[in-house]
Amino acid sequence: MSFYQRVHQAARTLLSRGVLLFVCLLCHSTQAEVLLLLSSDAPYYGETANSLQVAAGEDSTNAPTFRVLTLQSPEADAALTQTWQLIVAIGSKATQQVLSEPGNSPVLSIFTPKNAFENIKVREDAASPRSVSVIYLDQPLERVVNLATR
Repeated sequence: MSFYQRVHQAARTLLSRGVLLFVCLLCHSTQAEVLLLLSSDAPYYGETANSLQVAAGEDSTNAPTFRVLTLQSPEADAALTQTWQLIVAIGSKATQQVLSEPGNSPVLSIFTPKNAFENIKVREDAASPRSVSVIYLDQPLERVVNLATR
């Protein structure tokens, strides 16, 4: 297993456990409804969504109900107008889309670099502000340079 695969697997495990805890805190004793919005149909986004669902099902007697959509899905716009107990935006584009829409469902952004998140324009709707949490995906400078020189 390559270094990248080990890091990716560890990140997925940590994210799965963190998102699961977040969902459990939100849902108390009821079943949570969670939207997993993927920035694209890239395999790593899909793997992350699958990993979150599997981890949630393994660790909870009252597992949340997930709906997985990509930004390109015809149902994505309609789904963003619904109320969810949690929206997990996977990637920068998904985060941008969720935060540009009105709503009050809490948002957890994952796989988003810090500088990309800071550049996202959050909709300022005083009537229904969203609660937003972010798990940044920042790469060490050494790795960025390494990838750029290949």
